[in-house]
Amino acid sequence: MVAFLSFIVPFLPLVASFVHPGLLVSDSDISRTQKKIKANQDPWTTSWNTLTSLSFSDVSYTPSPVSVVYRDTWDGHAANAELLWHDVAAAFNLGLRWKISRNTSFADAASNILHSWATTLTAIDGGDDKYLTAGLQGYELANAAELLRDYQPFVDDVLPAVVEMANNIFIPMHYRWLNHEEPSEHNVLHFFANWELCNVASAMAMGVLTENQTVWDFAVDYFKSGDGTGAINNAIVNIVEEPGTGALLGQGQESGRDQGHSALDIQLLGVIGQQAWNQGEDLFSFNDSRILRGTEYFARYNLGNDVPFVDYTNGIVSHTEISSASRGAIRPTWELLYGHYVMTKRVDAPWTTLYLNNSLEYYGGAEGGAGSWGEGSGHYDGLGWGSLLYHMDESDVVAAVSSKSALPTANSIPRASTTLDRALSATTTTSSLSSQSALVSQSTTTNFAAVSTASGTEIFASSITPSSMSSTTSASISTTSPPTPLDMSQEAPHHHHHTHHHHHHHAEGQALGACHERSMPSIYQSGASKPPAYRLISDSHESFAYLESNMTHPASTRRLCLSTVVPVKLAAVCDRLEPVCSQCRRAGKACGGYRDVPSFMFRDENDKAARRSAEAKAKTEARRKLEDSAALESDIDISTPGSGADRSPSNTLVRRSRGQLILTPRIIAPLSIPLEDQGLRFFVNRFVTRMANRTGRSLHAGTVQPCPHLGAVARDQSSRDAVVSVGLAALSNVNNDRELRILSREKHAMVIKTVQEVVENPAQANPDRTFHLIVMLSLYEMVSCTPSQLDSWIVHMDGAAALLKQSTFRLSLKNLNHRAHLQFYFVSIVRYFSKKVVSPDILNWSPDLVPSAPPEILPGVDLVDILVRFTKFDAYVHHRKPDARAVVDSALLFEDELREWETHLPVDWSFTVEESNTCEYTFRGQYHVYKDMWVARIFNHYRWARLLVNETIVSQISKMTRPTANDVIQRQKALHTIACMGIEICAGAASQEAIFAQGVTEDPSHIPLLNGTFMLLFPLGVAGGAAGTPDEVHDWVVEALERIGCTVGIRRALQMIPQLKKSVGKWKLEQRLWNSIYGYK
Repeated sequence: MVAFLSFIVPFLPLVASFVHPGLLVSDSDISRTQKKIKANQDPWTTSWNTLTSLSFSDVSYTPSPVSVVYRDTWDGHAANAELLWHDVAAAFNLGLRWKISRNTSFADAASNILHSWATTLTAIDGGDDKYLTAGLQGYELANAAELLRDYQPFVDDVLPAVVEMANNIFIPMHYRWLNHEEPSEHNVLHFFANWELCNVASAMAMGVLTENQTVWDFAVDYFKSGDGTGAINNAIVNIVEEPGTGALLGQGQESGRDQGHSALDIQLLGVIGQQAWNQGEDLFSFNDSRILRGTEYFARYNLGNDVPFVDYTNGIVSHTEISSASRGAIRPTWELLYGHYVMTKRVDAPWTTLYLNNSLEYYGGAEGGAGSWGEGSGHYDGLGWGSLLYHMDESDVVAAVSSKSALPTANSIPRASTTLDRALSATTTTSSLSSQSALVSQSTTTNFAAVSTASGTEIFASSITPSSMSSTTSASISTTSPPTPLDMSQEAPHHHHHTHHHHHHHAEGQALGACHERSMPSIYQSGASKPPAYRLISDSHESFAYLESNMTHPASTRRLCLSTVVPVKLAAVCDRLEPVCSQCRRAGKACGGYRDVPSFMFRDENDKAARRSAEAKAKTEARRKLEDSAALESDIDISTPGSGADRSPSNTLVRRSRGQLILTPRIIAPLSIPLEDQGLRFFVNRFVTRMANRTGRSLHAGTVQPCPHLGAVARDQSSRDAVVSVGLAALSNVNNDRELRILSREKHAMVIKTVQEVVENPAQANPDRTFHLIVMLSLYEMVSCTPSQLDSWIVHMDGAAALLKQSTFRLSLKNLNHRAHLQFYFVSIVRYFSKKVVSPDILNWSPDLVPSAPPEILPGVDLVDILVRFTKFDAYVHHRKPDARAVVDSALLFEDELREWETHLPVDWSFTVEESNTCEYTFRGQYHVYKDMWVARIFNHYRWARLLVNETIVSQISKMTRPTANDVIQRQKALHTIACMGIEICAGAASQEAIFAQGVTEDPSHIPLLNGTFMLLFPLGVAGGAAGTPDEVHDWVVEALERIGCTVGIRRALQMIPQLKKSVGKWKLEQRLWNSIYGYK
């Protein structure tokens, strides 16, 4: 009966007085936007032009309603939620065009979309994630409808059906979820904050849309004092003090999970606050402005600074440290937050200010909106368009303040008008201020007046009194202060971002790792004393105990559920209950129990892939007819017998890249070639080492043929399936071919099943074959990468590490040839720098593990040894935060050791730098010529390692409160080395790209199967996003990644680009602050 009443209460007729439009967009927002566009002012005009250029904003947009929406595959039903989030985005965009332009054709188009869904949708179904769809797309749908409140045809003909849909579908789901009536496993704090916050946001929006005061009150009361993670005190779980300033910051509930979902939480808190604000309820200031405290905490950490972290557990998960996964995540919410707190309320929010600047640089000057900055659910979880709707200058603030009877919690604070509206103070120092003044910093373009702190004025996030600040000097700026903001008075460059394959997460800007090298410096061989650079962590048993207790332990020591899928969906975390875990019980699967070697490390998408491939099987004939549009390059014929074909001419697709055009081949396949052979041939032509009859030192080659190791791979069916899955996935990316993508998933699922069989019976497995399959699974993750899964390839490497606990697999590793053996350790090192987790093979490394290495291999062994020690050193610094001076001293020893390594290389390792008249396969017209391809790859590891060592030097000196003159000089030298290593990485990468295309001329026994394309991603990522990297290096790296992503289909290359741009932007902010103090321009 209680449950029944909870369904009925929302429908009781209640008299309410709501403001319309009164959710995310108010009439004052529209009026301001209209004036700015009419005056042709930016960023309003730029944002408006972006909005109006989208297909989602066109009057010809056609909706695609369905009766039942599934966020993911469920009980034989394919996922189709993208139809809803696309249509809702279109309805909102068209509604905005109507409100701003008053052209009724846009109102009609938006009305048509809403009417089609209101008269078609009967349910949102599936697993627990149906409540995510109800929450995320629910508040968006209500906001779209709210924009049409003053369009009478909509009010008369469509609004009743939309209200009925809200009452019958969305509101009951919000009640069930927030009352914790579903699912059965939903204890109060079971799910992460974003699940409940989106339902709170939607319940509020639906309350306004339906004019139901009961629903509105329920949502607001839950946000204020609810018992789940959608309540503000549970969404922002702890209040902590900022190091150095004592300012209060709010630790987010998902901050120990990853930053992608933490960014979603911040976005949803902004939605909740804005919707309430426009109805006269100030949730932004509720509980001592807890939303802003959470915003400042997130922004500070995601700009690369440390924050305190209080251990968190909700009975399902436990987090003991903040997560760096997806660090720097961007969502279109910062204009809204900045506009409210800094512009409207005049609250000091330095980190929010800086993160807005960071976001604007990412978006190219104006914050994007749904449909404008990528695909995937993460790009449609928020409506955005903040620069259009919430950006304000000083005249707007005066108008806004005068239009309200009173601000709910803060009086307006006078401030000098400026062209740099958002450059509020990022420091906590000043030369002299009275005890009645708070600091607002000076920029290079504008002087800000001190602002009054009269009673009643809210000055957020500072326990330092103005009088205490006046005693400091500008030369002793706190090391915890944010860097100088971007000068927004200058027009930001507009960058073109690829908007396909995206998300959130995420994501997370790391790179690859499939190289075969590693080393220990020759000068420390044969019993030589331990190098001084090792002392910081090796001379203390406590340090090693700390490392081993905080790094990932061997998987065999953990209790992990065999049937649980790797948590790539929201809140997919195994609770490890026995005999059946909650996930398995809820999914209706038999729980395999707990195993020493966790099969869940291998992403179990078997059921999902099989369901998605069912359509492909049912449409085999139709798919054959589409084969002529599949991408294939048939210059190497490895087709199965009877499937031969002649080479076909290529068409070209044009992709926009940084203002230029990249010609991307769309390879046309003859009709007679089976799809599987197309995938295999594409893999060979793009990723397999080719042998050439090249003579001399020219970049050009004669005939080429595939690596001799390929035949053995093609003869084993599982190995062939693994290769085909990667080839088809890459091919589908190049040609955007859905049919090929479905088939690649089918093959991928078959490979996963094979590996899981190995996991269940490792004693009977063939280790070499198994490792090959695992490598292919990792490559598939790189090819199919989404922003939230930049490091998903590591999952399979973790699986391989777990298998190495088995004696048969451990023996197989020892039996590898020296080059392949070293490759394993280089991959482990790269894996650390991607995830900051030290694996057991690194902790257990010793040069003795590579016995009897021939002279030409010893430098590789030497380099691995240096890098392993640098990895442990970096882990110590990352976890223990030692004194900056000690870190710099140790890093300088690593720098000396790496330089010494290069000077003692044998003659056979030498290479030459050649000039070329063409730009192809060169960097600034230069390329490298090596005698051995493996040596070229080793040099890449040396260069990125030396770059990271010097980046450590730069960052640590920048943290010093009082660096000496020698420190300043050393920092400049480190920046010079970073620039040199970045240039060499680019020249070496260009040379290797030439080798990929033209082949090698070495001893076939030395040639690996893979040509190294995947291995280039990590050094390119390091060079393109490093502190101090020259603009020409960054630009070349971005173009190289775009080329790799577009021509060979590795999505990970494209997904790395936003992170590199953010890293460089952050560095420039920090350098600007440094220059303002120490004079280097």
